[in-house]
Amino acid sequence: MAQGFSLTSKRILKASASCPVDILQRLRSRIVEIDLSAWSKFLSRDKFDSVGTILYLDTKTKMPMGIWKTNGTHDKMFLPDASRDWEHAKFAHRTVERMVLAAIHLSESHLSWSHAVSVATMQTLPPKHGLFALLKPFTYGAHLVNSA
Repeated sequence: MAQGFSLTSKRILKASASCPVDILQRLRSRIVEIDLSAWSKFLSRDKFDSVGTILYLDTKTKMPMGIWKTNGTHDKMFLPDASRDWEHAKFAHRTVERMVLAAIHLSESHLSWSHAVSVATMQTLPPKHGLFALLKPFTYGAHLVNSA
């Protein structure tokens, strides 16, 4: 599984050793795992859980089958029902997902792409060039990001 700032999803060929739910083994061909458990290693503020989640999706119905929440000390599987625990598990998964997507967006869009385009535009095109004028609003100040 990939670690860091990437989303990983894969078909489950066998249930995770840490996951005690037998239903995963019986439905293994229909389940996709979205593993964000690597994020449980990051520190959080006092009185807050450090959250990493693994979401199990049914590929046929496109519905969640459960969320395995890992926070270092208390690992627990949450199943879809109307309880507050399920709502908390969904909130935790969405929060981690947003953190990952924000990190990917920042690193790929702002730090890599816009910086490269900005520098290439300034170095190769004259200021009166039409493409320079077109790209200027989108790359304004991007070359300053790495020097800040």
